[in-house]
Amino acid sequence: MAVDLKQFRGAFFEEAGEHLAEMERLLLALDPASPDAEGVNAIFRAAHSIKGGANMFALADIAGVTHEMETVLEAARKGKLPLTGAIVDALLRGCDYVRHAVAQARAGQPADAARAVALNAELRGLAAPQAAPSHARLEIAWPAKTRRDAKKTKKLIADLSRLVPLLPAQMGELEAALADHGKAALALPEGSDAGRIRDSLAFVLPEECIRIVAPERAEFGFFEENLPKARPAAVPAAPQPARSAGVDQVSIRVNAEKIDRLINLTGELMIGYSMIRSGVGSAGSSDHLGMALATVERNIRELQEAALSIRMIPIAGVFARFPRLVHDLSAQLGKRAELRVEGESTELDRGLVEKLIDPLAHLIRNSLDHGIEPPQAREAAGKPARGTVWLSASHESGSVVIEVSDDGAGLSRERILKRAAEQGLRADESLSDLAVWELIFAPGFSTASEVSDVSGRGVGMDVVRRNVRELGGHVDIASEPGKGTRTVVRLPLTLAIMDGMELAVGGEVYIAPLSAIVESLRPAPQDLKRIGNDSQVLNLRGEILPVLSLAKALGIEHACKPGEEVLVVVESGGRRAALAADTLLGQQQIVVKNMEGNFGKVSGVAGATILGNGAVSLILDIPELMR
Repeated sequence: MAVDLKQFRGAFFEEAGEHLAEMERLLLALDPASPDAEGVNAIFRAAHSIKGGANMFALADIAGVTHEMETVLEAARKGKLPLTGAIVDALLRGCDYVRHAVAQARAGQPADAARAVALNAELRGLAAPQAAPSHARLEIAWPAKTRRDAKKTKKLIADLSRLVPLLPAQMGELEAALADHGKAALALPEGSDAGRIRDSLAFVLPEECIRIVAPERAEFGFFEENLPKARPAAVPAAPQPARSAGVDQVSIRVNAEKIDRLINLTGELMIGYSMIRSGVGSAGSSDHLGMALATVERNIRELQEAALSIRMIPIAGVFARFPRLVHDLSAQLGKRAELRVEGESTELDRGLVEKLIDPLAHLIRNSLDHGIEPPQAREAAGKPARGTVWLSASHESGSVVIEVSDDGAGLSRERILKRAAEQGLRADESLSDLAVWELIFAPGFSTASEVSDVSGRGVGMDVVRRNVRELGGHVDIASEPGKGTRTVVRLPLTLAIMDGMELAVGGEVYIAPLSAIVESLRPAPQDLKRIGNDSQVLNLRGEILPVLSLAKALGIEHACKPGEEVLVVVESGGRRAALAADTLLGQQQIVVKNMEGNFGKVSGVAGATILGNGAVSLILDIPELMR
């Protein structure tokens, strides 16, 4: 039965992406002066794997470029070609092209053939062609204890004839020799590409069954000595990778839509349970029924946590893209910089991963363009000529915290205020540093003196903040002149569920994320002070906090009299405030529903959920309310 290879194309595309990411990481980590041999071998193996898959699916451009990359890497790993920065850059461009060609193939579109031809020529020029020795001889043999296959023999000779001009008589002699004796030899014309011949024939026979040698070394004894044989019991087996004593870890690829459906179903199950619990609680229940409900709740929570864990993936896949960005952009800007990464194993919701790439890329570009100084300026300031950009991730209080920082010049307060005044923004010298840094988030704001490929168009930090807000997070920035800038992005651990506090305001129930709540209290009258006409502050053990009336912010009427509200102290980005609500109703784990996809963006609201009584409750956007 014929096998339809098209069904495996998706797996090839996924694996090619993984191989490309690994190749790029290893290339950027290579020190051309003393390259790590295992690193070069790993890059070679990745290129070889991609080439093999590309040949299988007739993706000639991908196979051609990866073949030329292999040729360069083969010469490098055998010590015939010293690695240089130019060679590493060319190999990186090869990765770029293959990534482009894979994306085109996935979309059913042709790749850029002209670009492939130019890249192949460049790679061939960097590495001297691996030509066979003058009047070299090709030796071929069937593996030991393997039945000779007439079909494979014909394919092998056909593949060889595309690379070496063969007369019909020579083809017949080769076929007869392989059929009768299982081995054959052929004198190769001068200048034959040994690497391409080996690669082509390796699709039919194992590599150890193919050898190209100078005439003085040609001997069929090679076959008996080098073909695979049964290993004697006394000879130790080749080293094997260490295996854990426990069960092997097995991973599988799952369609993202199936995972999302599982998450949605567990969320709906939790909502249904909340409705049952609400109804039983109001009617009164026996101890036995209460215990049964507690067991069901525990099982539902465990199911929900297990389902959510499927969505959680390491942030390493995002971080792996940025060493290349720093490498290329530093060269473009005439600067020297390195990227240091920490916390790549930090896990976060799969739904956040791809949407994080653009905001983080912009922050890193800012660090390189506006922060890191040119080498001469850094040395004059007593700094190392090479600047450093740090990218880190960690878990903190139910959130994922991602930091981008640098040891550059820092933000210029004077320059930001001047530029803000030119753009009609409030630019008062009395503003605190924190308020001045907030100005860079204004739409269209830029301090660049001219437009370049990197910056100056005013499409910047406002887009970063908007993208992060759409993910339910917020951005804070701090800077110190001469020492650098630090930008912190805080995101929810998952977009699917959260722990929240139910707050009654008027006749409505709102949810405040529990991760943002510090404490709640009913203040004494003397702890509240009115400022101006309608603003209040809270004196909380000597700390003065602004008080925000949720009723006023949300445009509804209070159900309680002034002075009888409950205050909920919340924190965001290192700042605190007190939210005034009518009543606290209790803590609840909720299933988050997206508002924008079903209704639209509502100011001060991050999403919605369904309560146990079936009513819809809005989730408060604490950072936006505080701003």
